[in-house]
Amino acid sequence: MTETKRPTIFFQDACYRHKYIRSRDLSAIVERPERLRAVTIGLSAALARLESISPHAVPKSEPVDPDDLAGALGRLNITPTSETFQHAPVSIVRSTTSIDLLNHAAVKFIHGDIDGDVYLEKLKRWARDSREKISNGVSEIPEGLPQGDLYREFYSMEEIEVFLKVLF
Repeated sequence: MTETKRPTIFFQDACYRHKYIRSRDLSAIVERPERLRAVTIGLSAALARLESISPHAVPKSEPVDPDDLAGALGRLNITPTSETFQHAPVSIVRSTTSIDLLNHAAVKFIHGDIDGDVYLEKLKRWARDSREKISNGVSEIPEGLPQGDLYREFYSMEEIEVFLKVLF
């Protein structure tokens, strides 16, 4: 029998560190790491619901006394079993790997930096210098690029590198 492929959800904790630091006004910023927490909670709730209605769900136990808190706590078991993961509707991968943007052939090819790291070196420099520029009242985004929802921060490069590793 062939194995059914399941969708996979990738989590990268490095994405939580990327923050908009130019000002406290977040009204124009759509993609915020703070929203990742809400997405994680929503996915957890959806997966819990899917698992509870699955034909492989753990059978319901007998009714218990609602006033027996000690008994209820004693019956709690949040340790997943191999059975739990075998029938999960999606695979969850928590990844911490990353790539080196300046030395990855596919990234260099896409950004046209095959013969020299022109754009990618600039991108790294923009992220590295972002806090200093912002503290001096200057935007971290170079002139000529959109200033709205585009932003760089010290951890931006780490976020980009771990994100790209998931893709490659």
